[in-house]
Amino acid sequence: MTLVVGSLLSIVGWVCLSFLDPPPRHRRKRMRSTDPVARLGALIHKHTGEWLPSLDAVEARVVGSSAILGVVMGGVILPLAPIPLLVVAAVGITRTRTDRVRYRTTIDGGMVQLVDLLSLAVAAGLSLRRAFAVAAPRLPREHRVLVEALLERVQHGERFVTALQQYGDELGRSGQELVAILIASERDGAPLAGGLERAADAVRRAQRRDLERRARRLPVTLLVPLVCCVLPAFVVLTVVPLLAGSLADLRFPV
Repeated sequence: MTLVVGSLLSIVGWVCLSFLDPPPRHRRKRMRSTDPVARLGALIHKHTGEWLPSLDAVEARVVGSSAILGVVMGGVILPLAPIPLLVVAAVGITRTRTDRVRYRTTIDGGMVQLVDLLSLAVAAGLSLRRAFAVAAPRLPREHRVLVEALLERVQHGERFVTALQQYGDELGRSGQELVAILIASERDGAPLAGGLERAADAVRRAQRRDLERRARRLPVTLLVPLVCCVLPAFVVLTVVPLLAGSLADLRFPV
């Protein structure tokens, strides 16, 4: 009974964590496979995408294999059936968090390159839309995907200002000032060259603050390997020989 309750609580916990950690946008589309295990995993992805979105971060074949293993384990001991999927869900949540951190780091790190390329294109006399089209192939993949989506929305008839607002939402906090300058230039005719220079300075200051914040967190991060690796080795090499020698010198009365 305890095992059943624990399994149910674990399932509820992983579902809640999965909602808190949805996969980042613009993930690669999965290719169809003729492997029955992979097809089973794809079917599970399809039916669990609403209430366990982080499971999408795990390959379909792994999900299918865990489902088969869960059926086998459930045939032996029924409460053990959900354990393989719980493990896979934990892996999915971990990968989702890692993907999100990597995605945000790439977006924030590529902002300087984006602003510089737009500045060069505008200084060369190109319009803002043409500047995005010229800069897109030279941007990191994550930025290139966002710019291509922006240009595609405009090509399909969406107003450029509206498309820029959605583009700013996808860029996140690091691109708010840049997008505000672009929208002001497109809507009100504000000078763009000076605005891009201010945006470049703001992006570089934000990156400098982020690097300083990471440097301040480094001593705390180093505590984990220090406590888990260095401290046990120090105890084994120094304290244990002293204790062993002291115990060997002890004489107990018979």
